[in-house]
Amino acid sequence: MPAWLPINGAVTYPSEGPSIKNLTLTISARCSREAPDLALPPYMLIVSFGLVRITLADGPIQIAPGTHRIPKERAIRAVQSAEIEMGSVPLEIGDVLIRHPWALHRGTPNTRDTPRALVTIR
Repeated sequence: MPAWLPINGAVTYPSEGPSIKNLTLTISARCSREAPDLALPPYMLIVSFGLVRITLADGPIQIAPGTHRIPKERAIRAVQSAEIEMGSVPLEIGDVLIRHPWALHRGTPNTRDTPRALVTIR
């Protein structure tokens, strides 16, 4: 196991649209160029916090609750059929979001004129 802690920041600029993303069992190369095929253990967590207040207009993350506990293909079908609804997670300054990396998630459009800055620690 590498002796580093991947940390990255995300800035959602105005007009970026939503897309379903799932980190499933590996850290993507964009998150960890040193070990792109590193398998994530089931006890791994992702911790995120906004550097600014993140409202619905700022493009918060949406998470499909419980999808970390079911196979990826089934989770995607459940979200696409609206069996499982994606929930937006707005954050106040000082709020911390702790989530499992296997949960389906996506960004939403930032409809403001200013970028939305978020720090994520994996």
